[in-house]
Amino acid sequence: MGMATRTARVREYVMKSSRHLGASISGAVFGIVSLISAVLLAVGVDNQKLTRDATIIVGAVSLILACLMFFVAQYRVWEEEVKAREKAEAELNSSPDIQGTVGVWPASYQHLYHKDGNISNPAFPVATIRLAFDCANHGMKACEISKYQIEACLDGKPFPATRSFFQSHKSKTVAHGESFSGFEEVAFPEVPAARRDDLDIKVFLVDSLGNVYKNIQTISGLKSLQATP
Repeated sequence: MGMATRTARVREYVMKSSRHLGASISGAVFGIVSLISAVLLAVGVDNQKLTRDATIIVGAVSLILACLMFFVAQYRVWEEEVKAREKAEAELNSSPDIQGTVGVWPASYQHLYHKDGNISNPAFPVATIRLAFDCANHGMKACEISKYQIEACLDGKPFPATRSFFQSHKSKTVAHGESFSGFEEVAFPEVPAARRDDLDIKVFLVDSLGNVYKNIQTISGLKSLQATP
């Protein structure tokens, strides 16, 4: 934490304490003390000793109450911070939270790609993988998972892709505590089949609002790809 942040927090704490302390001092408690003081002074108006004693008593009571109000103010500042933290946590927990794993395995078939997408051109095998999804919604709110986002890289060159989630199942609405699984096979036309195992891959899920869920662990079943958190 930097000096500027610490200074700002101290300033905020002092302002909150002063506000609560001021509200307490100007409240009903000191109104009652003022009333008692007026009564005592009125009774002892012709008795200097009684007037002096009453002034000392009122001053002592006021000081004690001020000290008590200081601790009350500290409690109220703490209570405000706890309520703000609880509210923030409740708002956070009310959002969807998709977590789980995606396994990356060799595809069940060898995908052939025609150069430039023209079927009249010769076909050649390209890198093809099989994704195995096993995820769940740990948040309190349902969401509609519509796509998966792939971050693939080979020799420092990225091959990103965003595809419709579960092409055979379309979108999937996931309620709180609900789990879901499925398989997808993905081809990379620009990557030769012989370089498939050299791909570095991460997979994330995307909902219908465009939110990307990155608490997904990509686990490799390919020869040289390591598990990536």
